[in-house]
Amino acid sequence: MSKPLQLVEQIRHPEGFNPDIVDVFNTNTFTFTAEALRREMDLGWYYIEKTVDDKPAVQMERLIGETTRTLDSHYVRVKRTGIENRFLPVKIPEDLDSAPEEIEQLYPSG
Repeated sequence: MSKPLQLVEQIRHPEGFNPDIVDVFNTNTFTFTAEALRREMDLGWYYIEKTVDDKPAVQMERLIGETTRTLDSHYVRVKRTGIENRFLPVKIPEDLDSAPEEIEQLYPSG
């Protein structure tokens, strides 16, 4: 019997797990039916330490991806790198400097 498809966020990876060995990733695009969301789901709470305005802060999070433990789930494969990549994570300007070849592949200058 096969296990159901489940999205596992990086925060839930076991200690020491190298996420770079996984060649796909989650872009957090979900659709649900209202009926599916009527059921009880046991979603965990996660303690996250952050810095906000140069001050330490704590955030308690729930991960929407944990619904995949309960709901029938499907996916679209998204490559992490290369020309077939649909996503290039750029959160700060310095991120642009870390992947110039990939940016050129995705958006050729001419």
